[in-house]
This record gives sequence, structure tokens and C-alpha cells, in this order.
Amino acid sequence: MAVPKILIVDDDPTNISVLADILKPDYETFAARSGETALNRARSENPPDLILLDVRMPSIDGYDVCRRLTEDPRTKRIPVIFVTAVNDSENEALGLGLGAVDYITRPFRPAIVQARVKSHLALAQARQASENRYRELFSSMADGIVIYDFAGRFIEVNPAFCDNIGYSREELLHMTLVDIESESDNGRHEERFAEIRRTGQGLFEVRHQRRDGSTFPIEMGVRCVDSDGKPAVLAVCRDITERNKAGEELKRYRDQLEDLLARRTEELEEKGRTLAELERDLKKRKQFRNIVGKSEAMQTLYSRLEALADLFSTVLITGESGTGKDLVAEALHYGSIRHEGPLVRVACSDLSENLIESELFGHVRGAFTGAVKDRVGRFEIAGRGTLFLDEIGDIPPRFQKRLLRVLEGRTFERVGESRPIRMAARIVAATHRDLAAMIQRGAFREDLYYRLKVVEIHLPPLREKREDIPLLARHFISMFSTEFAKKIKAISPEALRQLMAHSWPGNVREFRHVIENACILCKTDIISENDLPREFQLHQHSPALIDNAADEFKTLRGALREAGGNKAKAARLLNISRRTLYRQLEKFSILQTRQKDH
Repeated sequence: MAVPKILIVDDDPTNISVLADILKPDYETFAARSGETALNRARSENPPDLILLDVRMPSIDGYDVCRRLTEDPRTKRIPVIFVTAVNDSENEALGLGLGAVDYITRPFRPAIVQARVKSHLALAQARQASENRYRELFSSMADGIVIYDFAGRFIEVNPAFCDNIGYSREELLHMTLVDIESESDNGRHEERFAEIRRTGQGLFEVRHQRRDGSTFPIEMGVRCVDSDGKPAVLAVCRDITERNKAGEELKRYRDQLEDLLARRTEELEEKGRTLAELERDLKKRKQFRNIVGKSEAMQTLYSRLEALADLFSTVLITGESGTGKDLVAEALHYGSIRHEGPLVRVACSDLSENLIESELFGHVRGAFTGAVKDRVGRFEIAGRGTLFLDEIGDIPPRFQKRLLRVLEGRTFERVGESRPIRMAARIVAATHRDLAAMIQRGAFREDLYYRLKVVEIHLPPLREKREDIPLLARHFISMFSTEFAKKIKAISPEALRQLMAHSWPGNVREFRHVIENACILCKTDIISENDLPREFQLHQHSPALIDNAADEFKTLRGALREAGGNKAKAARLLNISRRTLYRQLEKFSILQTRQKDH
């Protein structure tokens, strides 16, 4: 290991001799009798590791020498210790303000001199080692890294940035951001600087212009730093050309997939069902996993769920509250090759905005106040299963961009950790909100919307598929009869008519609660209109029931179609008598005759 070199600057040879004797044999000492000689020696190819500098010297005093040393980039890292016979706190403050690290007063005490020299050499070596590690990391990064001041002037750039932009380091250090940004981004610096000053960080997308005139998109993550005591900006610049191409490819893939699904559905409708499909329909088509319904809308849903079962594509489930979006998510998971993995449900509306990243991505100990231990996030828990983001429209706007980057890159990092974790789970999202309207209001990102909506499944409200109400009633009656240990067999025609006439703003969830309430109150084996909630009984003779004649007729027609025209069987399906069925058919025949007369 090389012996540290100490430069002793003093116009008195006696002082030089005394200090040299104190420092030998641990250090190699050199002497300078004037400030000019000291500056030349410090700027030479073999500079000292530390300088002992006398304050009072002719021509150039110690304070002026120290100021010139700290202003020169070649010498500003050399620690300076002032040597003086005066123990004056005001002069000490002046010297320390000029960049000196310490003071030594005469007469010299060898132990004090040796201790202070050794201490400041160790600090300088540690600082140099830290700077070397920083520079090595700075130079080896694959992403472009730059440091610039708040006037946009470059202070430092790494090789990757130079390679991307086509200019050398020396050229860039004489340039500003305006020189390399495309015309479309010029004039936005003040806006970005204002955000950086306000938050201390930022994430922007801009276009850089290469030396040859070509432009390319970058994502620039920035953070405020200190550069030689002055505020500056550290920016990590990532070329996102390929990512943007991938986004365009993904959109094309989504469109192709939608076309493929549409064509497949048309082919099945044109070719008709095979015998095997008919047998399957007899067993399954009134119910698909835990989803109940036989309407045309539900048949379309079942076919789509089967087509999507083993695909990796992201699915967006839309529909009003209570339509069964969670059941569709379960059907997608448990009907797929991922069923052995977990189905992790995330209620986005329940997540705290301050802790949403920790909940979804996890965190490491010490990442923030209160993070006393490592935590695994929901994305990591999902593994190779399915991650169900329920009520995706409720995630905070500031988090939407982060989520988009995770979905596009298929990787994420725990809070407080930079190690990327690969995401293997399939993403299924759901919302009752109108995301298209939210995009128009600026409350939801359009690019995130299209990333989630690779395939959309829309669930119609119950009022648009009233023909499913008898089937749903039988299903829930059977379920609650078992749960409550009752022997309820059916529902009366009058009660069913009242259920058919209701608008069902809460959809299937509301319907389930109504049947549960009726099963609790029912004292016979048939649910009557008196077992329904009070609001149904108050309106059982309302003209509103007549207004739903078209819906009742649609239900009757569906039952007759399912029964193959057999009226007795259709009456049993509807839980009404044959006489009631004939009376209803006669009523609708009269209504149709009146409509024709008019």
C-alpha cells in the first residue's frame, strides 16, 4: 500500500522541519515555502493526499490558497488543515467556510497532529472509495443517466446516455436539455421543473433527438439531488421504443382475438349443436359452475367463458353491481389450466392510497415508517394462478401509471427494493363504473383501459333477462331450504309474477337476498306473495305489474320453447297451473289482437 503524501506549506523552514519530524516515518512529506508553489504542486501529476497550510504567508496567504484549491476541480478533493499560531474562532470559521477540514495551532503537540492527519486521511480515502463505487455504477448502467441543473445544463452523463444520443460526454457537458429534446417537448421544462421542485421526484415521457436528427421516446424518472452544494436533478432515461411497439402489437392482438371469438361464436350458431353438445346442454346450460341462467345472454356468456378458459389474455368484466362479476372471475379461474394455483381477489376500493403499492407489490423491512418486517404482496401471492382486481375503476389516478407499467412489463418490485419479480399470474379485472366516461373526465388512463380490455365480458342486468328469474328462484329456494332445514318446494304464481315485475336495481344480489328473506318467513312448502318483503306486498295490485306484460310473455314463450310446445310441462317449469297458463296465453293473444287493430 502506498505511503500517504503530505504537503507542508509554510514560509518558515523551522515549522516545516518540526511537522516533518512529527509525521515521519508514517508519511512521505513535501514542503512548499509559498502559496504559488503549493498550488503548482497540488495541480501536478503527483498531487498530495493532504495539505498542512500555514495561514500567514507573503504574497498569497493561506486563505487565498485554500479558496483556489476548493474552486479547482483538480484539487477540491484534497483535505486542507490550517496551521496557525492564533487560536481564533472567527478565523477558524472563515477557514472552514473556505473548505478547510480542520485547524492545528502552534506550538505543535505531536499526538494531536498525528491523530488529526490520520483521521482526515481516512475520511478522504473513504469518500474517494465511495465516489469510485458510485462512478463505477454510474458508468456500468445500461440505462442512460444524466445529472443536470435547474437551468437544464448537463453536469454529468454516463456512457449509455452518450451511446443513445450520439454525442460525446465532452460535447454534452457544453449543452442543455433544449439541445436534445424534440420540438414537441420544447417549452415544457418549466412545467416539469415545477413538479420536481414540489415533489422532489417525477416520471415523464419525452422524445430525445439524436445527433443524426432522428427522435425516439424515453421514459425519464427523475429525483432531486445535491451537486457540490447546489440543487440538481438526477434522471434515469429508458428508451421505450420497443415497449411502445409491444403496446401496439398487444392492441392488434386484442382486436384479432375479439374477431376470432366473434367468428367462432358465429360458426357455432351456424353449424348448430352436435349430439354431444346437446347432452352437455341438458346437464350444464342452465348452470355453468356457480352461474345460474338459461337466457340467450347467459348462453353467450357460457360459450365465451369456455373459449377463454385456457388463454392467458387479460379479461375485463363489466356490469352493474350485483350482476355476478365475482362469479365470472371464479369461473374463468377454476375452469382454466390455472385452477391449481390460487385465485387472489383484490378489492381495489378498499385499498388505502398510501399503502396500495405495499398491498399489491409487497415491501421490505424499513421501506417506510411502520414497515417492521418484509411483506409479500398480492401480485406475488397469486403466483401462477389468477389475480382478480375487483372494482378496478376505484384505483387512485397516481397509481394507474405504475400499474400499467407492471402489466406491460410483467415485472414488479417490492417497495424499498429494486430487484424485479416476474409476474406469472393471469389478470382479471372487474368494474361497475363506466370507464369510457371516466377517461373522458380524465379520471382513468386510456392506455390502462385498453391494456385491461384485451377481452371484455359484459354482464347484463337482471331486468334485461327476466326469463332467468324462475330458474334463479328455484336455485336459491333449493339452496336456502337446505341451509335453513326447511322443505320448501316452490314459489306461488302470484309471488313469481311480483318478482317478474320488479325492476331489480340490485340485480342478482338483491334477488338472492329477497329469496333468502322469503325462505326465512315461509311457514309452508310454497313461498307466497305474503312471504316477500313489504315493498312487494304494497305494490302487488299496482298497474306496474301490467306494464311488464311483454316480459311475462317473453318468459311464457321461453318456457314453451324449452318444453317443446308441451303446455303441461311449461306450466310445471313456471310453477303455475295449466289453467293459469291458458289464461295467460289467452290474455296475450287478446293484447296482440288489440295491437294489430291499432
